[in-house]
Amino acid sequence: MSASASLTDWADLSAASPDERHEGMVRAFGAISVLDEEARIGNCAVLLDQEASLDDRALQAMAASRLRALAAMDPNAAARVTAAFDRAEKQQPAAIGMRRVSALQTAARGLSLDEVSKVEAFMPAIREMAGLGPARREQPIAAGDLIVSAPAPKRGILARLFSRS
Repeated sequence: MSASASLTDWADLSAASPDERHEGMVRAFGAISVLDEEARIGNCAVLLDQEASLDDRALQAMAASRLRALAAMDPNAAARVTAAFDRAEKQQPAAIGMRRVSALQTAARGLSLDEVSKVEAFMPAIREMAGLGPARREQPIAAGDLIVSAPAPKRGILARLFSRS
């Protein structure tokens, strides 16, 4: 399947089964990933235009399948496609972009931890979208980070240990 053939029926993938949608997206993204940068952006713009006509439920299904398809691809190819989507989205009206971001956040919450870790390689914001904390801290935890500030006990042996006098 050529990239142009897969672009013409992109919106139809929303009505396909999840497996068919996944396979169609992997094929389309594979074809797009080998194009030069401007062609990738142009193809992604066509896909985004078609998605703009979908209702919210179909848009969420497309977003979930897009994330899973990208997670199944070679990380370098997925990064090229993701960068092209990002550039193409910047050319879209803000209202459409907001719908797409909302659908993407909803879809991200349905990903497995393994899928999140794969997508995170080329889409660092996916962890936050999925409602997960950071995978690792840039700096080690300092002892002071673990101190809990609480009032000292008023009676008993603990009161004597923690008294400030």
